[in-house]
Amino acid sequence: IIELRNDLSLIIACVQDEENEHFLISGSGDGSIKLWDIRAANQPPIRSFEEHNHEVYAVDWNLQVRNNI
Repeated sequence: IIELRNDLSLIIACVQDEENEHFLISGSGDGSIKLWDIRAANQPPIRSFEEHNHEVYAVDWNLQVRNNI
């Protein structure tokens, strides 16, 4: 179990990368999607996407095009 530093809102959805166990993405109640490196869980996310106006209930990796969320 790890604790991610998500200052703005509750993490609703989270999924780990199947090819790189160090990366995961999360979807939050504030509408953000964040990319995390769990080796640095006490650090801010690597990248944050603020594209949604409502909660993000599901996230997943694009298995057809690598490096796409």
